[in-house]
Parts: sequence; structure tokens; C-alpha cells
Amino acid sequence: MQRTLFHDLADPSMTPAVFHCTTGKDRTGCAAAALLTLLGVPKETVMADYMRTNDYTLPQFKHAIYAFVAGGGERFIAVAVLGLKREYLEASLDEMRKQYGSIEDYFSEGSGIDSAGQEALRARFLGGP
Repeated sequence: MQRTLFHDLADPSMTPAVFHCTTGKDRTGCAAAALLTLLGVPKETVMADYMRTNDYTLPQFKHAIYAFVAGGGERFIAVAVLGLKREYLEASLDEMRKQYGSIEDYFSEGSGIDSAGQEALRARFLGGP
């Protein structure tokens, strides 16, 4: 999924584009964080953006959380499934670095986005040639 997403985002004919999922924390959140990291956005800014997901997602699921608790479930379980914690993204980015060494190597080896593709993404989102 990420390979196609990143290739498409680098292609001007494929944008504007929207990518999303129900909660924005798993595949979508990690893809957005990886892209922002490749673009040079500071880690704390990437993390703050990721954490804002809770501000929008958890209120949308308040009825599901309430129903889960009313049925005997623990609130923290529902929040853990539907929300996110900083540790989730840290683990994802740490695994990328552990397996590939750098975000650039993750894009080239893990996602098939070579240096030209990475530069196309940077140019597309940061401006330049």
C-alpha cells in the first residue's frame, strides 16, 4: 500500500490526493509519519501531528466506547484499540530504522522508492526543481 501511495503522491498527475482510514493511526498514520520524516519534518512535529488523531477520532467513537463499557468492557481497552499512544508510532519508526537504517533506505529498499522518487516527493511537497 505505501509503495503505491508514495509513488502516486510523487506524480503530479495523481494529485491533489487524499489518503485516509477510519481512525488514521495505523497504516495511514504511519504512512503520513514516514512521508513527513522523509521530508525532514522534525520528529516532535511528526509526533504532535500523529497524536492529534486522538483529538478527532476518540470523540467520534464515544458511543462505541460507551457501549463497550456498558457491556462490561474496560474503557482503557476500547481507547487503546480506537485511540493511539506515542509509543505506537515510536515503535513503527524504530522498526523502520532497525530494519533499513534510515528513512531514505526504508523508502528505497522497503517501499521501492529510489532516490529520484524521494527527490520527486520532496520537490512535490517542499517545492524546488
